[in-house]
Amino acid sequence: MEREDESSQQVLAWNQGQLQIFTRQHHSKSWNKQTQDGDQSYSGWMITDLIQRSNEQVKNFMDHF
Repeated sequence: MEREDESSQQVLAWNQGQLQIFTRQHHSKSWNKQTQDGDQSYSGWMITDLIQRSNEQVKNFMDHF
């Protein structure tokens, strides 16, 4: 899953047994981990937000709840 805006790109990836979000600024070649190991509640919120913003069908489904 990927989301891009005018300044950065975010991707959802499986890393060391966990879903994680990585971010890269357009002017950079390096990826930075945005989620934190061991903080599932905060990371889960960030992952859910990325999925909702990246997929219109998921957003519409979640808006009903």
